[in-house]
Amino acid sequence: MFQTQATPEPWQSPPYRFAATAAAPLGVGVLFTPAMRGFVRQHREAFDFVGIVPEAFWPDTDPMGIERTTAIHAALRVLDDVAADKPLVAHGTGLMIGGQGALDRGHLARIAEWQARYGFRWYSEHLVRAAEVADGTRRAAAPLPYDRHALKRVVERVREVQALLPIPFLLENNVYAAGVPQQEMSEPMFLNRLCAATGCGLVLDVQNLCANAIDCGIDALTFLDRVDLARVVEIHVTAGARAVPAGDFFAATLCPPSELEVLEAVLWRAPKLRAVTIEIDDHATDGNGDDDVLRAVEAARRVWKLYH
Repeated sequence: MFQTQATPEPWQSPPYRFAATAAAPLGVGVLFTPAMRGFVRQHREAFDFVGIVPEAFWPDTDPMGIERTTAIHAALRVLDDVAADKPLVAHGTGLMIGGQGALDRGHLARIAEWQARYGFRWYSEHLVRAAEVADGTRRAAAPLPYDRHALKRVVERVREVQALLPIPFLLENNVYAAGVPQQEMSEPMFLNRLCAATGCGLVLDVQNLCANAIDCGIDALTFLDRVDLARVVEIHVTAGARAVPAGDFFAATLCPPSELEVLEAVLWRAPKLRAVTIEIDDHATDGNGDDDVLRAVEAARRVWKLYH
């Protein structure tokens, strides 16, 4: 009597090789959007590389206004100039890798065009799915359910991205707007199994982790103990501290660590880490907030130099 062999779970399949990134670490850089063109132009020696959000430079579904079109064209001129002597990495915001439908090949084709133009060291995305906002008129990003069905779907879609783009693909840990319901897997378990099955890397967003500690009671340092830090290629740190809500229960009882404390906790345990990227809050627009950004870059660089 023959016995049927159970179909292996996606994380039990032979793992893809973890694609090598840049041989040498990039250092500390800034995430560049059109609003950051003044800072990048004026403080070019302050950062080692540039991360860009390609979608920030693409036309909206509605026709762009003259002011935004002008800003994008000006920013692209700055980007072309900087790309001549600074490494670039890409951080996407619109792929919806956790979605139910077919992967947006048109979106990926545009990323591939930008890769051909700028030679990104890697491409990262948010591990999210699309959800309708309350009025039903547009899509918003929402965290995934951490279960076997979602894992299987995301593994397939990550492999599709890897087949289309010739550079390493990374995914970023999530932020939650409310408490996390009981799920089949924890986020670290889901990320570890996803990376083992696909060979993708991770972007560790420190603000997301610290926000979850404040809002949801997730212990940030326990998260770091449970996620495979050998998969972390890039770390995101935000310029400008996040305000803690007055009277917040979790903030008062758990005392979540600062972003720089989390950064240091990761640096010495992440052997494939190549970059720390400073993300900029909305208040830091073109020509404004430069001091905040410079302080954030230098603070991150001080921690970076302890281990590199």
